[in-house]
Amino acid sequence: MSQTSSIKITLNRKLAPADEKAVDYLMSQWLVYDVRYERHWSGSEINLFHTEGARRDLVRELAALFPGEKTIWM
Repeated sequence: MSQTSSIKITLNRKLAPADEKAVDYLMSQWLVYDVRYERHWSGSEINLFHTEGARRDLVRELAALFPGEKTIWM
């Protein structure tokens, strides 16, 4: 069984439909097996659950998609 991990991205803004579409694209390209969105009145969080082998490329893509946003690896 492969190792699994999660990445949380905290946005200081509302989640836009384009954000969801971009994350869905990454889900189809990388080894992301689940995505959970949390919407708050002052911002949003995206929780990505992936296999450990996808982390390096996934983090690079997320940095390009969400520049300047806070990312937490778990």
